[in-house]
Amino acid sequence: MATTWTKITLDRVIYDEQTEYDSVTNFRFTAKKTGYYQVNARYQFRTMAPISGVNSSAQIAIYVNGTIDSQGNTIPITDAAGATVMSNPAPS
Repeated sequence: MATTWTKITLDRVIYDEQTEYDSVTNFRFTAKKTGYYQVNARYQFRTMAPISGVNSSAQIAIYVNGTIDSQGNTIPITDAAGATVMSNPAPS
């Protein structure tokens, strides 16, 4: 199964005291100081057309310097019959 990652452009900033997140041009967080940073992410699909007979899924990942640093659970979108299936399995 082919995997294609699509960058989500997050244009809403709730807290960015040092203006380290670019919410206009490249949608990247660039730390100005060495340290530990907490990054939270969530996604929600409002509509998605199932592709009959194709198993599809969605997943979110956080990249650090162009490499996946962490990623969430894989969420099934459709089953083999094309029925819409949205679930979030607990981490194992």
